Amino acid sequence: MTASGNKSLASGNSILFNINGKNPAYEGKSLYDVLVNLPLFDFSDGGLKVAGSENVTMHFNSRVNKAQPQMLVNMLRSIAAEDVQSVKVSSWGGQGENPMMVYLHYKE
Repeated sequence: MTASGNKSLASGNSILFNINGKNPAYEGKSLYDVLVNLPLFDFSDGGLKVAGSENVTMHFNSRVNKAQPQMLVNMLRSIAAEDVQSVKVSSWGGQGENPMMVYLHYKE
């Protein structure tokens, strides 16, 4: 499956979003602003849900990060959108409470 705009590719239990962080729409924005616009992410109530699951493990450039949701949001806001390259979401099952893995790739 390929979608227009910020290209996405789904395969098995994973979806990869290739992000064009240099798009003028992201000027002056953060990685948080990018994720808020992706359909799988929900930051309501001060927490983080991915595809309906609160069981989320975030990887920043292949390094696991187990920060609490509010600290994680602050980290996401500290990364410039123009540095974002891709976001990959993987699951060991369908939507719901299954563990979700999020891989964020950006220029450091």
